[in-house]
Amino acid sequence: MPTFRYKLIAFALSAGIAGAVGGIHAMYVGFLTVSGTFELTVGLYVVLMSVLGGARHWLGPAIGAAFITTLLYAFISGGEAMIGRAIVGLTLILAILWLPDGLLPAIKKWRLRSRTAGDRPIAEVAPVVTAAKPVGERNILEVRAVTKRFGGLQALAGVDLEVREGEIFGLVGPNGSGKTTLINVISGHYPLSSGTVAVDGVQIGGLAAHEIARRGVARTYQIPRPFVNMTVLENVTLAATFGGKSRSSAEMRDEALHWIGFTGLSGKADVLPAGLNLHERKFLELARALAARPKLLLLDEVLSGLNPAEVDSAIRLVRAIRAQGATIVFVEHVMRAVVELSDRIAVLNEGKLFALGAPREVMRDPRVVSIYLGKAYAA
Repeated sequence: MPTFRYKLIAFALSAGIAGAVGGIHAMYVGFLTVSGTFELTVGLYVVLMSVLGGARHWLGPAIGAAFITTLLYAFISGGEAMIGRAIVGLTLILAILWLPDGLLPAIKKWRLRSRTAGDRPIAEVAPVVTAAKPVGERNILEVRAVTKRFGGLQALAGVDLEVREGEIFGLVGPNGSGKTTLINVISGHYPLSSGTVAVDGVQIGGLAAHEIARRGVARTYQIPRPFVNMTVLENVTLAATFGGKSRSSAEMRDEALHWIGFTGLSGKADVLPAGLNLHERKFLELARALAARPKLLLLDEVLSGLNPAEVDSAIRLVRAIRAQGATIVFVEHVMRAVVELSDRIAVLNEGKLFALGAPREVMRDPRVVSIYLGKAYAA
């Protein structure tokens, strides 16, 4: 999504509302004093109004404002005014201790815990791995002389790659070699310093990240980044909202449920991300990417941190994704998975393309062994 645009609109709308209400309040008060308007308690009340109801829910600040304002105006004279302030202070302390996310998120978590597993049955879609389709001749991704600089640091130095339609393409290399930077450049997370990137024949190197996503490019991150106050189903449905053609809410929900089942998260649809382990959070990230129906899927260390059984499950899942027609580019350090999954691999070193070819041949190359383990082991 074009987040900068929406944030700017949100700031403008909130400033307009605040200005209008401030004008009305000025007529109501009739006078202005520094001590009465800019004292510390005013800012404290505003923060408490936002936090008490739940700052991340649209209704939360309204509930907080209604409660605090009612409380303050219930005690408006003499000693009772101090009692009102004391109650507000006590409310702030209790909110920090018992409701750090606010009242509405707490109610939402309680409702989710109270639901039984049968309230929202999800049929698990077992990833069926069919015979791999032949890799096409057409290039789905073309990277030409791509360079990325961060000030004086050159992370990518003229990388050239071609990924064919239906291919599983592995990106490997030592830490700091530019693998994730290349993923970030392709997906629009970072702008290009120079060079070109084309997806399905269309130049995307100068486009914003949301425009690249709408052209059929989806990605995951090394560290899962779900929306923490949204359930698994809401996270995946949000991604389905922006994937491909316009669909109804029911269709997007069904799409989300399909990918939740496909990635083995059945029974977790109403769970918040905090209730998932690392394996499940990584698969939630993958389900969100798949819900956008991408033609090119970029996976950034999706297997890191998983135990051997979970790695085997992830390998089967990636193969099933490819069997459905997706082209996959993945960054990985788990060499067993790289060799088993990849049709071809590219080795990056110091921001340059170091080796390219069939997985087993490349990984046996003494030059590749040397950059991972040192020259003593290459012999």
